[in-house]
Amino acid sequence: MSQNASPPSPVPVPASSSSSTPAAPQPSAPTPAKETKKAKPTWWKPCAIILREYDGPIIGGEPLGLKSGIDMKLFCFNLPDTDPSIGFSMEFPLGPKIEDEGFGIRHSVDRGVHEGGVTAPTVSHKITVKFPRCGFDCQILPLTDCPRLLARFPGAKTNSSVVKVALREGFSEVEGFGLPFANPGHPSEAWLNHNGPIVGTTTLLDIVEQREFTFVVFYPTVQLGRDWAQGDLKSFSYPYGKDHYWSLDRYRDMLGQERGHQFAQAWCFHDDNAHLAALTQSVVQDVMWLDVATDKIAEVRFPVYFVNAKPESEDNKYYYVILPLSKDFIQEHDDVWRRLCKDGLLKLRLFHNGAQGDWDAKIVARPQSISVLDPHPVEKHEMVLFVRRPKEEQEDRLPGLEVNVFGDRASATLALRESRDR
Repeated sequence: MSQNASPPSPVPVPASSSSSTPAAPQPSAPTPAKETKKAKPTWWKPCAIILREYDGPIIGGEPLGLKSGIDMKLFCFNLPDTDPSIGFSMEFPLGPKIEDEGFGIRHSVDRGVHEGGVTAPTVSHKITVKFPRCGFDCQILPLTDCPRLLARFPGAKTNSSVVKVALREGFSEVEGFGLPFANPGHPSEAWLNHNGPIVGTTTLLDIVEQREFTFVVFYPTVQLGRDWAQGDLKSFSYPYGKDHYWSLDRYRDMLGQERGHQFAQAWCFHDDNAHLAALTQSVVQDVMWLDVATDKIAEVRFPVYFVNAKPESEDNKYYYVILPLSKDFIQEHDDVWRRLCKDGLLKLRLFHNGAQGDWDAKIVARPQSISVLDPHPVEKHEMVLFVRRPKEEQEDRLPGLEVNVFGDRASATLALRESRDR
């Protein structure tokens, strides 16, 4: 408290411009989530692919009674907050001793553990082929309608189906092609590392470059037409636009809108814009809430009083400042206040006759250990700062401000009461 200095507000300095962003959670949407119909669930089933005509080579299909070194699945992925996809995947076995041989361990995302998924070691290498959504024609019919195919699948039952896909426009998107692979002594080593033929003269590259595909799936036709449908898949994008450069005003306006749900954790992104949006927003949202809270705290004023840090000095430039924060203030700003105060450095903003100046301040962690503060007991929710008067050339910080110094808490409390009674 000072007769010449109006109540100040503590304003944090470096904490508001740094970030300790964790890998998760993902950022929140700036607009409320809309009520929509329940999304199509993620779906996949084992399958086999027939090259060329019905009498052509078959790849995959072990669950259908065929021997194959490739595990194939037809899928329709529609995970929360992720751009959906529809297509097929091929999994090739990794060598059983590749870690001992120096290749290392391959990991993949296991979404069966919990909602966000976790990474776990895998024994296979997956290549995913995504068809252009709403860019292909599809025909689904019972396997029993194709006697020539039915005879080639001894393990297939009557509830299996044939899926014929023809791309109309665009191209398939392939993931996992060209990544390191090792399985010494297994045919897949040549398939993936040297583009060797998988069957006849057909290579892996030939398969993924096709524009017409035929699959056999161990799944009823009616249900397959319902679950493997491209029309129900709605595109997803983060609602942050395509500009991701730093702009304080733009981000303030964006995050000032009503928030929606928290996005699901993402392990990969369907395009560069989604990647940039997640990276920038995870940093921006971790910092901006603190910046906004800092401005709000800076508007709160408290009466303070000063204590000479060096009573024996006539030209004292150092003071202790008793800042009687209220319990309500601490409760309201608890999370923010703890974050801002963790490095102990603040700015003490002083007001005088319409002018204001910031003095450098440091939080005193153990005021009870300082003898000059013995006559100034503080409560648990109150704060003691160590401040330094600004240099004379720093005129905008009120270096010449006269402050009233008190020798004990009782005198300061009495002076405050008298000033309020005037």
